[in-house]
Amino acid sequence: MVKKGSQTRNNKAVREMVSNKRVLAKGQYVITDALNNIIIVDTEEGKVYKYVGDDIIECNTADTSKKQNGYLYVDIAIIADNKITVINYAQHSLIAMLAHTSDYDNLVEKGKTPIVNHKDNCPWNNRPENLEWTTQA
Repeated sequence: MVKKGSQTRNNKAVREMVSNKRVLAKGQYVITDALNNIIIVDTEEGKVYKYVGDDIIECNTADTSKKQNGYLYVDIAIIADNKITVINYAQHSLIAMLAHTSDYDNLVEKGKTPIVNHKDNCPWNNRPENLEWTTQA
């Protein structure tokens, strides 16, 4: 379980990283985390990749997930409380942050806490058309 307030902190940190994204190709973005790890997000396919040495590997698939809740995660280093912290961030949130940035920003501007909803209730279907920013309410 995520500690109260840490989800908002983590989303803000990832949102800042997303603002510095580089476009690799249509629907493909490169972000760099606080430890200079390179993360490639394919919003068209709903997948996340990382460089490991000279190789690019897909992060945490439904078959390799450490967590048994069906959601997929990626380790991302963020700056929080003036120190670098590695968090286990939900891939659907990262993909939605890139694919639906303005929806996230609109909710934050209204003082709401955004969360991602899977429209088809399938936690490993991270294609952008299946994701939407909403609130707990």
